This record gives sequence, structure tokens and C-alpha cells, in this order.
Amino acid sequence: MRNKVLVGLFLQGVALSIGCGAEPLPPLPPPPPPPPPVTVAPPPPPADPPLPPPKKSLAELQQAAGKGLAEAFAAGDAKKAASFYAEAAVIKVPGMPDATGRAGIEKALAQHFASFSHIKMGELRVFSKGEVVITEWVLNATHSGEFMGIKASGKPVGWAGASVVRFNEDGTIQEEHTYWNAAVVASQVGATKEKNRAVPALPTGAPQVITAQGTKEEEHNIATLALINQTWEAKDEKKWLTMLTDEASWDDLTMLEPAKGKVAVQKYFKMLSVAFPDAKTTTEASWGMGDWVIEEGTYAGTNKGLYMGARPTRRPVVIHELNLVQLDSSDKIVRAITYGNDMEMNAQLSPPKAAPRAAPIPAAKPAPAKPAAKPAPKK
Repeated sequence: MRNKVLVGLFLQGVALSIGCGAEPLPPLPPPPPPPPPVTVAPPPPPADPPLPPPKKSLAELQQAAGKGLAEAFAAGDAKKAASFYAEAAVIKVPGMPDATGRAGIEKALAQHFASFSHIKMGELRVFSKGEVVITEWVLNATHSGEFMGIKASGKPVGWAGASVVRFNEDGTIQEEHTYWNAAVVASQVGATKEKNRAVPALPTGAPQVITAQGTKEEEHNIATLALINQTWEAKDEKKWLTMLTDEASWDDLTMLEPAKGKVAVQKYFKMLSVAFPDAKTTTEASWGMGDWVIEEGTYAGTNKGLYMGARPTRRPVVIHELNLVQLDSSDKIVRAITYGNDMEMNAQLSPPKAAPRAAPIPAAKPAPAKPAAKPAPKK
């Protein structure tokens, strides 16, 4: 109770002192300003999705397919090799059945790899124009399985060939025409006494690459080759010789050896002119690429004269071939190469004889009728 009284007196004293003129207490400081609002940065916009890789050019896709095919051939992998062909693709080889569709191509390649193992390939020249790639190549292998009736020999074999390949936009192969002389195999393994070319050496170094430029000169070269063909068909030897340089060469891969020099090429011209005096050429496709003209077509005629020492058969033939002709600035032939299959020619000049018909089997004579049973005697 005493404490409450003291407290009350104290408070009254304070109040009296204030009311009696004592100095007022200093004012309280103003409250601090509120903190500035915190600005929260908006979240960053979502990152753009990564750009797709740039679309490869057709030339890049063609190179990738060529590399992949070479690897598949070296490995003898028919399935991988067939994967570079479109589903409806076709491979045509003169003198052989077509391989149609990816499955059919895989089957044909599997048979090829069964016949030839340890395959090594090299390219000589590669020509390209848009969707078309034409490659000259050399192949070496081991004859490890039956090929066209020739049993495995284990011997080395090889040949030079060329392929005309048409690509789709996605880099798959739509159509391929391959030219090589299959007749060399029989000679190289000793299955025939007929002479043919030996196993060629693989090319060394990078191939020569020629890309068409679409120039007027290239178009002019195509027209020049057409004129050369007309002169050949006309058997105008004098005029035809003016279309050759003195050092011209013509390497027909179905012949035993190349013709080197104008005189040798003239002999080649005469031999074919005598063997097939009515020969006509048909151009199915042609391309001007640099100073080269490449031509796919047929050579048709009747064998009325000696052909490589063989007597005429009087039979008509149609063969498919690929010609590559290099011209100089004066429109003369510097070099020409012909790819084909000798077996296509031979099958028409000497077709296999039909098997003799079997003698008709006489109809069996009917057995004599049995005599009727005698009636039982009457009782």
C-alpha cells in the first residue's frame, strides 16, 4: 500500500513539473522510411530449342553412301550394302538378271560375296552431275565360291568396271547400272583356255574427281560425240580417223588389251566394222563433264564377218555398253574407254543348245480282255 502511494506521489510530481514550465522532452525521431520495394526480376524466357543440324547436301549424301558401300563390300556385308538402296531400287548388269528391290539386292549381293571374298576396291575417276554419279573402279578378290558354274578355286581374281548411279534426294540409290566383263573370271582361274585380261592392280592415291559445270562447252562435246558415232555407223574410216589425235587410245574392256595410238585404234575400228557391218548405236543417256563425254547405250548388229578370230555366226546381237570419251579443244578423241560384258555378246553369238527332246513314250497297250466266265452246267 505504501508503495502505491509513493508511486502516485511521484507521478503527480512529474505532472506538476511539466505543468509548471519545465522544459519539454525532445520529440521522438520520425520513424524510418519503409524500405524500398524489392523488384524481383522476371524469370528468363524459356530457351529456344536447339536448331536441327544443317541438312546435308546431295553431294555429301552421295559421298557418305559411297564410303559406306566400300566398307560393306570390304566386309562382305550384304545387308549393310543393301541398306544404301531405296526400297524400290534396281541394279542392272549387262548379261545378268536384274536385282530388284532392297531385298532382291541384298540376296544378289550375298551371292556375290559368297563367290568373291577379301574384296578390295579402288576408284580411278569419279564423275558427278546432280543426282548422277559415275565411277570407274578396280576390284580385287579371292574366288572363294561358285560363280556362274565355275567352282571355287581360291585363286585371286579382279577386274575393272564402271557404275552409273542415280540417287534420290535422301541419299539412297534409286537405280544402278554396273558394267564389268564377267568373262575374265574363267580365264583368271584357269577354267577356260580362252585368253582374257589379267588381274589389274588397284589404283593408288585419290581418284580424279570431275564435276559437270553445265557449260556450253560440255553441251558441245555431247554433240561432237554424236557426230563421231554417226561417222562410225557410216563406216567412213577416212573421216573417222580425222577425229582422233595421233596419240589417241581406246580401251575396250571386252578386248584382250587396249588400243594405243591412232594405228591401233584404226585396227579396232576395222575389226568391228568387218564383224558387224550393219552395226548401229543407240544413246540412252549422255553427260558432258569437263572435257569428257559419258554415254550409255547399245551397240546392235549382225555378225557377218570375223570377230576376234571367230567365224561369223550370222546372228544378230544387241549389247549394252558405257563409253567414256575425252576430247581435246579441237574436238578430237584423246582417250576412250568402253565397259561391257563379253558374256552378253557370247550368249547371243553362241546361245546354249536346247536339250534334245525326249522320245515320246508309247502309250501302254490295254491288257487283253478276260474271257467271259462259262455258265454253270444245267442240272
